Amino acid sequence: MIENPPSNLPDQDKPNQQEGESNPQKQQEPINPKNLITSFFNKYKLSIIVIVAALIVGILLIIYLIFIYKPKTQVQTPTQLPKAEFILDEPKDQQAITSAQITISGRTNPNSQVVAYTDTNEEIFESDENGNFSGVLTLEQGPNEITFTAFGNNEEEVSETRSVVYVTEGEL
Repeated sequence: MIENPPSNLPDQDKPNQQEGESNPQKQQEPINPKNLITSFFNKYKLSIIVIVAALIVGILLIIYLIFIYKPKTQVQTPTQLPKAEFILDEPKDQQAITSAQITISGRTNPNSQVVAYTDTNEEIFESDENGNFSGVLTLEQGPNEITFTAFGNNEEEVSETRSVVYVTEGEL
């Protein structure tokens, strides 16, 4: 048995209106973009506000992290650099030599300078990566007071003086 559809529903087989007839109730109004935008914003107002607020908070957080927040870093205290070390191997104190050239050698801080000077001459020696230095200093005939000064990493100085006598072969 087939039931009849309710009378308030239109029949699918029958057209509601004949061609050429207009139905004033079914006419569509022209679409107004302003009304569409207004209805969209009214419908999603809360969602839009939440999204805009989240964007503003995110931008402010990024600005804070980049420009204001400075992570705490441990301040490293500078390590104490070694003081000037100076060991003079040559010449020996109270030494007599028969040459105007005397060999200077010893050890000090790595990659630093040692200055050797008399009343008339001065030489600067550079130590190697192990602290060894050597070179030659010219002496005047007779007694010579040679002062050696080593410079440390903290600009401190260590000095030592040695007496050397330069005599000719005939004076011996």
